[in-house]
Amino acid sequence: MSLQPRKSRSTFWLALLVVAPILFSLISFTGCKTEPVSDVEDEIEVVADPPDPLTVLVVGDTNVGPIVKRQWAARRDGVLTIVDQSVDEFAANEFNVGEEIDVVIYPPSMLGE
Repeated sequence: MSLQPRKSRSTFWLALLVVAPILFSLISFTGCKTEPVSDVEDEIEVVADPPDPLTVLVVGDTNVGPIVKRQWAARRDGVLTIVDQSVDEFAANEFNVGEEIDVVIYPPSMLGE
């Protein structure tokens, strides 16, 4: 009687050693079949043209305007219009920016405003 349990155990381990690699191989080679989420051909790239002339409002520091204008000219063709305002003027306007302004450059101390 003591031989029977040993035989069933060895049969179990033998079956496990044979079946496990086969199952592992099947799972590994078949893997998951997924389709791509989107094709590159289907994507449309939208390119926005910058306004010409680009109008930049510089608040607080009048020395920044010429630097920005020079860098813009060095990197890109186009007209850049600089509008200077003091912090007091900008605050008196209740921090409103007109529709003609495309970019606002302001001092870091005004971040909370």
